[in-house]
Amino acid sequence: MGNAAMNLNGNYQQTVDSKNRVIIPQKFRSIIGNPVTMMRGIGDERHIRIASAYRWDELCEKFENMDEDASPREYRKMRILMSTSYSDLNIDGQGRITIPASLREYAGLSREVVVAGAGRYVEIWDREAFEKMINE
Repeated sequence: MGNAAMNLNGNYQQTVDSKNRVIIPQKFRSIIGNPVTMMRGIGDERHIRIASAYRWDELCEKFENMDEDASPREYRKMRILMSTSYSDLNIDGQGRITIPASLREYAGLSREVVVAGAGRYVEIWDREAFEKMINE
């Protein structure tokens, strides 16, 4: 999906199954395509971001063009984001994606999650953390 102006919105309550898979709603799948990249969310709240292959390529290019010396803090953040990401993950025929253990732990995901549209990304939040974030 080469559209940099894609606008993912809405949120859906989902359940993580016994194989650590979660359903990505069709509305989101039709926009982000397949395969996707899963990464740590940015910001103070812990969550997971899913990016389209196109958006992931944009992030990689941005990282490659960064001047490490001019912005060491931003460079470090991007390096961590890139090194803790999982690219070329496939959403299966039933719309499910497996969440790697390290990202589940990072985001503190329980069985109950929210899959939310966030502009150019899909985000996965622990349901309690999502409710706390939107109510603050």
